[in-house]
Amino acid sequence: MSTLPPMRTVKQEIRRIRAQMEREGIEQSQIAERMKVNKSTVSRILRGQQMPSAETFLKLKMAVYRELPNAA
Repeated sequence: MSTLPPMRTVKQEIRRIRAQMEREGIEQSQIAERMKVNKSTVSRILRGQQMPSAETFLKLKMAVYRELPNAA
């Protein structure tokens, strides 16, 4: 029987996302533009003040890792 690796919590993933943003010098405004949301939404999510929906969380990850169609 194989075991799966432990699932990361949303908070852990957000910490990883913030670290990636810092490493690459990505600003919250850039992420907001890529996600087509307000910068305040991104800020609240990254500070842990707002729990994102699954869709928004996926968009956040895709925006940071430049996987959205308009993320150049």
